[in-house]
Order: sequence, then structure tokens, then C-alpha cells
Amino acid sequence: MNEPDKMLALVSEALNYFDDSNFQLSKIMRKAIHIAHLRNDYENLFWLKAEMINFNKDTLTVLRKEFGESIPSSKFNT
Repeated sequence: MNEPDKMLALVSEALNYFDDSNFQLSKIMRKAIHIAHLRNDYENLFWLKAEMINFNKDTLTVLRKEFGESIPSSKFNT
């Protein structure tokens, strides 16, 4: 399966979770993180990972270390 087909399958799976009465948001978030990884979409990956962790004063420091130069430093201004 090529990358676009893999991404389309992941997006379809994530959307199908919404139709499930027992869906878990964490499953959708994990799919979204996987899709962002495949797309090398570091800005959305950063945002999604920030949403998945308990946000505190050290969160930005941890995420900055993880993403390094993948995201321009201007995106970290708060």
C-alpha cells in the first residue's frame, strides 16, 4: 500500500470511529498523530501531541526538544 492510500485508510478509520457509539477520542487522536507523522506535518503533530499530554509549564520545553528544528521557533511564541 502506498503512502497516500495508507493515509486515506487511516482517515477513513478515524472518521468511522465517530459513527461508533462507544468511540474513544484517544483512538481518533492517535490516528491523527499517525497521519501527521506520515505527512511530515510537524506543526499539527506538535499541536496534537500537546493535546494528548497534561499541559504545564514544562510542556513547551519538552515539545521543543522533541521537534527541534522541524518547527520554526516563531511558532513557539506564546
